[in-house]
Amino acid sequence: MFLDYACTIINLSEEAVRAVQEQPYPSGSLAIGVVDTVHCGHFIQSLSDYQTMYPDVTLSLLTGSSSELITQVLNYQLDGAFVTGTIPTKLAADYIEEDEVMLLTKSKEQPFPDLAVTKWAVAPAGCPFRSALEAWLLSEGIPLTNMIEVSSLETQLSIVRSGLAAALLPSSVLSGEYANMGSYQVPEAFRHTSTSLVRRNDRFRNKAFSAFAELVKVNFEMKGRS
Repeated sequence: MFLDYACTIINLSEEAVRAVQEQPYPSGSLAIGVVDTVHCGHFIQSLSDYQTMYPDVTLSLLTGSSSELITQVLNYQLDGAFVTGTIPTKLAADYIEEDEVMLLTKSKEQPFPDLAVTKWAVAPAGCPFRSALEAWLLSEGIPLTNMIEVSSLETQLSIVRSGLAAALLPSSVLSGEYANMGSYQVPEAFRHTSTSLVRRNDRFRNKAFSAFAELVKVNFEMKGRS
């Protein structure tokens, strides 16, 4: 109990210093966490636009699982993060993008795979897509044991494209060199996911993060209309 109060006092005192020292324009450091499944092309474009518009901001990026990034945001190690799945009530979301979860295979010519014998490429435990796959297979009476665990989305997609395994991932990954992979709808209960740009629900929001969140919202909404 005392530790919780001590951490709150320290974080508030550091926040107070940042608030009174902040410039009237976006500047200083900005640390953002990113899960692998964020649509890379539009995200990188947002970063490029942001650095062009706000050269006085020093930007740093950290990748990780949603659970890891949420913990780091709550612990003041990150200003914000792109995460998938449900977010805790202590965090606020400045942008949410809905996506469809699909079963991915090597090519569009393949029939819907036999779930009982399919090998799966999955992320480490804690990934919401792995959890959705486990729940889906369990509802079919199939344990998730025939799998290859990889920590990189790029490696996961490469394994699927090679035909070695299938995967359960958001449809937004089907772009570029992976656009022609096979994709199939899954049951409604496991079909929906969201990616959120989250932050702490603090009184103070630095101008660097506020400008970043606004730019992301504009860029991703333009992508949705294109």
